[in-house]
Amino acid sequence: MVNFGEIKRKLDQNEEKVEQALDKAGDAAKKKFAGHDSQIDGALDKAKDAIGEKNSDRTDGPPA
Repeated sequence: MVNFGEIKRKLDQNEEKVEQALDKAGDAAKKKFAGHDSQIDGALDKAKDAIGEKNSDRTDGPPA
């Protein structure tokens, strides 16, 4: 079973590295799916916002 609390802690501890990985993935997606830059940027922004949320705003489990 997945321990979402542990995943959350690791994301919090490595937020900068995760954002760098998202940027690399975004660059690769933009090369592969040319013309969809705005959609890719929107998805990256949402992912980065989710990572940057405060602990009180997060839950340890999947959405209900």
